[in-house]
Formats: sequence, C-alpha cells, structure tokens
Amino acid sequence: MILLKNQVALQFSLGPFIDFIDIEDFQAFAVIKNSGGLRPLLKLSFELRNEKIIPYLNKGNIIVVSYGIETPISDPILFEIEALDNTKLYRVGSQVNLTCSMYNPGFTNFVHSQNYGNVKGYEVLQKIAEQNNMKFITNVTRSNDKQNWIQTGKTDWEYLDHVFWRTYKDTETFFAYAFDNNNIYYYNVHDLIEAGPRWVLSVGQISTNTDNDMLVNIGGYKSDDSKVGTLMQISGKNVTTYGYNVDTGEFSEAGHKLKTFTTMGTNKINNLEEGCQTFEYAILSGDDHANSIVAQSQNKRNNLLYSTHTVYVPVPIQYRDFRLLDVVQLLPADPDTPEAGLYLITGIVNQFKDGKYQTNLVLNREGVNDMRGDGLSTGV
Repeated sequence: MILLKNQVALQFSLGPFIDFIDIEDFQAFAVIKNSGGLRPLLKLSFELRNEKIIPYLNKGNIIVVSYGIETPISDPILFEIEALDNTKLYRVGSQVNLTCSMYNPGFTNFVHSQNYGNVKGYEVLQKIAEQNNMKFITNVTRSNDKQNWIQTGKTDWEYLDHVFWRTYKDTETFFAYAFDNNNIYYYNVHDLIEAGPRWVLSVGQISTNTDNDMLVNIGGYKSDDSKVGTLMQISGKNVTTYGYNVDTGEFSEAGHKLKTFTTMGTNKINNLEEGCQTFEYAILSGDDHANSIVAQSQNKRNNLLYSTHTVYVPVPIQYRDFRLLDVVQLLPADPDTPEAGLYLITGIVNQFKDGKYQTNLVLNREGVNDMRGDGLSTGV
C-alpha cells in the first residue's frame, strides 16, 4: 500500500501481484472520468523494480486500483491496459507509463444481439446497467419513446449510446448521460437543474442559505471557452438532423429550439449555427418511435449547447463524493462575476501530481451572461 502522508492511500494490483508498486517507485497516477459516453481512464507511472511483473505488462491485462483518504476506501476499480511506452524492452530500473481504460467485458467488449421488447428508452438503459452489474442513477420516470428496441451486433456500450440519443419526453426536455466503472447516470436536464445544486463551490465567501454538507470552499477556478466541453464529446453535431425511413423510402428532418436552463444567455447560439458539420443520416424503420428524429436533433443540439462554456475547479481532497452530472453552484468572490451560477459536472480527475494528491472538476453550461432566453433560434 502506498501511503501519502495526510493525503491519500493507493493500492495497485496486477496479475498475482498485490501492491506491486512501492512508495519509492511510485511517480504519478490519474483516474479520469468524463460524461458524453467516454470510458474512464487510468494513467499510471512508476519505476520498475520487480522483474517478475514484466510478462504482465501487456495490452489487455487488468490492473486493479483502490484509493481513498488514508486507507483505500474505494471498491476495487478494474482497468484494462491499452497503451504502454514499450519502445524498448522493460528491465529493472525502467520507467513505465501506462494508459488504461475501464474494464467491464460485458459492457465494453462483447458484441451480441438482444430484443428488449416494446418498452421505453430509459427502461432499456436500466436493463443495460443491471445486466452489467452497474447502478442506474436517474431522475427519469416518464418518457414518450416507447418502441421495440432491438440490439444487433453492438456492445452494450455502443447500444447505450444508440438508445440515449433517441430518448424523448417532449419539446421542452433534453437528456444527458455518463457512466463510470460502477454507475450509469441518465438525467432529464431540466428537472435536474430545477431540483437545485448538490454542491456549492465557494471562493472566499459562505452563503448563509447553504447547507454545510453542500458547501465546498475552493481557492479559485479557471474559465475556458476555447474548446467544446465534455458533455458533448463528438464535434460536428449538426443543427438539423436528417432521417431516412427504410420502410417507406421517405426522408425527414428536424431542427429544434435550444433550451437554456442554467443561464438565459443567447450569446453562444450563433456559434452553433456557423460551420457545423452535417451529422450522419438517422436510418429509421417501422420499429422506431414517432419522435425518434426529433429526439436525436433535440438531444444533440442541446448537449452541444451545454458544452460551450467550461470551468476547471480544483477541490480539497476531503471532498470525494462528486458524481458526473451533479449540479453545482459556483460562488466567486465577486458574486456579480459572469461565471457565477449553476453548472453540470462533466469531468472528474483524481490525480497525484507534483508531490500531492488533488481532485479537479470540469464544469459545463451554455454560456456566461444573463440575457433573456426569449426568441431563441428554432433551427432550419
């Protein structure tokens, strides 16, 4: 076990070797979780001391990780080695840098076919979670996307994404999802934000209206609008979604109003209208529910909108219960700062860097101003 005084305890296992990295050999690690359908990643660096583990340093082998405050408190997390810096043969004294991704073979590796029956989209997502021993965390209890859902030649990971974009309730609603090693998160974003923040991140001030269990005092934050955030990982989600029905031979299209819930700003919308690539045609059949094209357009456009403004926040190590897609309220030292307000957590990075353990949050929302949201674009 690696004990970093007053910070964190770490434990790494590989093959038959428990605690195969000693404190003297340990250099750096990071567990990176993002929303938008990306697998969690582990990045690990250490100096090789035990030559017996060299045969196990191969792509596809499993590393088991536990970490927490003072003692490993997390359930063991499994990662699959994906990349090694093996430009030369490893030997005692070599530095090893590994990149690993979430390991859940039933979820990410096995391709199979399955008929889920004539059910609603969120019921399919729940079934995928259950059959992979993952918790399904959601605020969705109603939807209008009932159809015969058939998984053909896809992994559960791929089919989760396929179903998500087609989930639909009404024209006032869109959804967001994420997963980590143990959970699938699926939310109606409007209802999620209406329920209020789970955390309040405060810079040099304390809100008298805030539950102490919610309050996290932070030293600062960094705002960045230079790239699309992690709520929408795939660039080029177009303004209009096109469909082709293989049963009738008919083409269709859908473009929908952008919804602003955390701010009423419209300053980002023009950016979405310019230079967007056309997304692939949605191929429909008689099994697709009536709102399938509308759902894809609405979910894609609004997920993209909510990825336009990004804030990075380092938080104290004692706070370890953050979840992807939690709603947080950011309270800057100056409450009139444009970055103040509500955000979604779209990324969580737990890392040991520069001699200390730290947690960094990635927050996203649709803009930074407080303009009225009336008259938003209705698309093409």
